[in-house]
Parts: sequence; C-alpha cells; structure tokens
Amino acid sequence: MFNDGGAISGSFVYDADTNAYSSIDVTTTDGSIRSGAHYTLHNPCCADDPTFLLFVTGVGGSLAGTPVLSAFLFAPMTNAGGTIGLDPAGAYHSEESCDFADCGGPAPPQRDVVSGSVTASTVPEPGTFVLALPAFALIASRRKWLSNRFGSR
Repeated sequence: MFNDGGAISGSFVYDADTNAYSSIDVTTTDGSIRSGAHYTLHNPCCADDPTFLLFVTGVGGSLAGTPVLSAFLFAPMTNAGGTIGLDPAGAYHSEESCDFADCGGPAPPQRDVVSGSVTASTVPEPGTFVLALPAFALIASRRKWLSNRFGSR
C-alpha cells in the first residue's frame, strides 16, 4: 500500500540459487500522488538482490521518465517460501520515475510504500511416491513375466 491510497499487486519469480528475477508481472494502482503502472522487468541499473525489489516498466533506449518501483524487504527471499514484509523504513521504498537514462536515480512524482508483504510458494520437490513409480512399474512387469513363464498356481 502507498501513502496516496494506491496499491501494489502481482507476481514474480525469484530464484535464490541463481539470485535472479523472472516472470515479473506487478501492477500498481492510481493514487492521489501518481498514476499506477505495470512492471515487467528488473531494473537494469542494479544487480538482483534477495532483499530489494526494483522493477521498471520497460527497457530499450533511455529509461528517463519511466516508472520505477522499489521496496526493501525485512528479510531475504529464499526458495523455501513464506511471507516477508515490505520495510517502509528501508532506504528505497517508493514508486517514482527514473531520473537518468540508466534509471540510476529517482525523479518526482514519488509516493512511498507504507505497508505490504511478499508471499512466496515453495517449488514442490517430487514426492517419494512419484519417485517410487518406476520401481512399482518394474515390480508389476516382473510379476507379470513370472506369471506368464510359470503359470498361475
């Protein structure tokens, strides 16, 4: 939630093993300070960070004047899933416009993140049953072979 009544929603994928964002689809709604935007890319100005969301609306040529969304998290994201709050006291916690071509700085109008969280799902590992299916298939085929070879008793 922003200080002007706007909201943030959407999804993205963060891989803690590779420290990379993908499939970014985050939308902000209009508020009294600025209009909303649709974010689909990680900001190319900065390296990926498990405690810092930094998204832009587009890439190509100069980013000056395009919307940028930034928010610090209270804890780093992991592959384990869970909920992490947005830190409104973090150094960057706002939606504004890019000031420079590489989006290395903010420009007004700016609205601040005042609350919110990121909720992540774990990526399920294949269960024991799924891993055991090939063994069950082998046993079933072996029993059928033995039955055909020696007949039913």
